[in-house]
Amino acid sequence: MNKDLRNTTVFSRGRIIFTGLGLIVFFWLFESLFHVILFKESFIEEVFDFTPHELWQRLVTVSLLILIAALVNRLVKTKSAIKDIEQKLTLKVMEQSADLTVGNETLTKAVNDYRQKVFEYETILKTTQDGFWIIGKDGHFLEVNDAYCSMIGYTRNELLNMTIMDIKGVTTEESMEHIKKIIRQGDAHFETRHKCRDGMIIDVEVSATYLNIRGGILFEFIRNITKTKEIRVELINSKEKLESLVAERTSQLEKTNQELVKLVNSIEGINISTRLINSMTDMLHSANTLEEAYKICQQFIQKLLKENRCVIYILNSSKSLLESAVRWGEPQTAEDLTMDDCWALRRGQIYRLTEPGSGVHCNHIVDYEKNPIPYICVPMMAHGELVGIFHAECGNIESAGSFKEREDIIRDISEHTAVAIVTIRLREILKIQSIRDPLTGLFNRRYLYETLERELNRAERKKTSIGAIIIDIDHFKNFNDTFGHEAGDMVLKNIGDFLKSHCRGSDIACRFGGEEFILILPDASLEETKRKAEELREGVKKIKFSYNNQPLDTITISAGIASSPEHGTKADELINNADTSLYKAKGGGRDRVVVCS
Repeated sequence: MNKDLRNTTVFSRGRIIFTGLGLIVFFWLFESLFHVILFKESFIEEVFDFTPHELWQRLVTVSLLILIAALVNRLVKTKSAIKDIEQKLTLKVMEQSADLTVGNETLTKAVNDYRQKVFEYETILKTTQDGFWIIGKDGHFLEVNDAYCSMIGYTRNELLNMTIMDIKGVTTEESMEHIKKIIRQGDAHFETRHKCRDGMIIDVEVSATYLNIRGGILFEFIRNITKTKEIRVELINSKEKLESLVAERTSQLEKTNQELVKLVNSIEGINISTRLINSMTDMLHSANTLEEAYKICQQFIQKLLKENRCVIYILNSSKSLLESAVRWGEPQTAEDLTMDDCWALRRGQIYRLTEPGSGVHCNHIVDYEKNPIPYICVPMMAHGELVGIFHAECGNIESAGSFKEREDIIRDISEHTAVAIVTIRLREILKIQSIRDPLTGLFNRRYLYETLERELNRAERKKTSIGAIIIDIDHFKNFNDTFGHEAGDMVLKNIGDFLKSHCRGSDIACRFGGEEFILILPDASLEETKRKAEELREGVKKIKFSYNNQPLDTITISAGIASSPEHGTKADELINNADTSLYKAKGGGRDRVVVCS
């Protein structure tokens, strides 16, 4: 560009010099001709015969003319350059205004979504009874609830400016090792020590989960177990003292010795039950699905309550029915029950019936009049939410005494199981939100690329093909402008449902963005993929859409097809080729399928 500018400058200067020389010659000849006519002198003499003073006058005059011509030329060029700059600035301002408008709309939507998530998140934090925090991988607090602030004595703002190393009663190396272990395993359950504001050290039980979002964050529930550990130490000390006392006074206090042995056995039983319950809790926190949690509960119930018959009922998603999830033995109760069938649910507290005639039996007990059995129903609550009910019963009235001793175990099982079920549900919700499109329920773009790369690698190993279909709803913008965005969302959701119902179990249906969808068909040839695309195109045309009892226009789709390995062995390559075919289908009149060529 600088070279061109220099060439243009040299050319302009040369043109000025030649123009000046021409003006000199022209002026010289014109003045000589004027003198010839006016004074009737010889033209030759006038041109070539002059004094030095006349020569100097002519040169000054011509120089002024050359300077005037150069200034005029420069003014013309400057005006043209200013006009070009004004045009470019106008275009740039228009482009920036359009970008700001789009950015403002995106920001508004993001802010609204963020406020909704914050509301849900704060509700959970306020209702939980245990301490809860979120920390980054570097140990800095990102969020903390009021329960933990009360537990440790710091305010929320103080904790948000601290790290876990500031409050843990262990070394920095141990704290970072805990964090690395959680990141490595995905979740962990352990005991540690925290330092309160007043300097007091408390023992806590931590259940942590790591999520690889926002650069990696750790969710941790914290329970103060200082008193529990003190009780355990006291029990151990009491046991040692009792055993020492028994050894010293064996001969004198045989009866007392027997009572002490009985007490020791009772303590041992409590310790065994406590260890089993702790093991069950640890296993429950490690469960990934509700099915795993139910199996864990059944295994430990057989050990903890082997002389009883038990059922765990779980409240279904509609919150109208409680369904049997875990059964041990042959309990004398129904498979399912409603909220009105159990007195524990009606009253919101434990309901026990240990003797016939001592109260009204629950409606879910079968043939109670013929076989009146002692039983207990414990509501399973977690974070203020009803999860289900734990029902346990004795085989006969004679064993009701031992049944009362196990009530604490039943309550512990109910509490830990309820917390585990809520945690698993929250984890599943977070997982679904990270891979699913909220409107259509189809997989999102992130899941598409992760899964497609894996399927392409598998297809390469097995020497099979994969089909890709990109679908676009024809004239969808006009549809939105005519019927509104709510009607448009309804159409997108219905088409998403249509794609899910017309896919094989191995197919992957995703919302690609806006009104575009993509369907991945593992082990499908190019011809099979084309037939599937035509089937979908014809199927969508047959759907009768209506909104607010108003029939809507017929919806048509265009589709672009590509197949691996013919049209690419990488995810981006395969999708780009299918997308190119889609644009050809739209350019060819829409409502058609185009195969990548």
